[in-house]
Amino acid sequence: MRQCIFVVGTRPELVSIAPVLQAAAQSGLRHTVWFTGENRDPIDDVVRDFALKSIFVLPKDPVERSGIGKRLRWLPSTLWFSSTLWFPSTIYRCFHYINGVKLWTSKRPLVIVHGDTLSTLLGAVAGHWAGGDIVNLESGSSSGQRVGPFPQAVWRRMIHKRTRYAFCPDEAAAARMRRYPGCIVEVGPSPVNRLLRWAGANEKNASA
Repeated sequence: MRQCIFVVGTRPELVSIAPVLQAAAQSGLRHTVWFTGENRDPIDDVVRDFALKSIFVLPKDPVERSGIGKRLRWLPSTLWFSSTLWFPSTIYRCFHYINGVKLWTSKRPLVIVHGDTLSTLLGAVAGHWAGGDIVNLESGSSSGQRVGPFPQAVWRRMIHKRTRYAFCPDEAAAARMRRYPGCIVEVGPSPVNRLLRWAGANEKNASA
């Protein structure tokens, strides 16, 4: 089975995908959560309240995350930089983590992102660069404007161009994603069953 790596950057993003992580754990999907630390909001209570069983990979921040940090298998050496340096330093470490998973498993990991935040762009760029297949859980959304709202509209297009598997909320969003060559588009809820299929839970329908 291919490894699934959820890239999450903020507390609200973690709350949003918590039901997916719960289902992933219950289904036996092999996965980790790479938390970029886009802001300093603690996530211990979110992990506790949703009873998340996922393995978290967190930035090095022992003061705010010491409780959950004791339970982690991996702890990358990401440091807090200024806002100017945060993105390139974190994307570099994210690349190395995803690439390390690829080398360890000898298979292309599924890199799962959500929304149109800076951390979503980070995950899409680092995952694509590292040789993973990008899965976007909220794909094809649009404001109907070419460059607005800025910069989210620009980030969204950059993410869409790197998306291999797109989960779309409706047919309008699906139509937008079908414009991108090689993008596999799905519409509707319950992404975990499809993730299992693409990850190769039955060793079918998943390319190494």
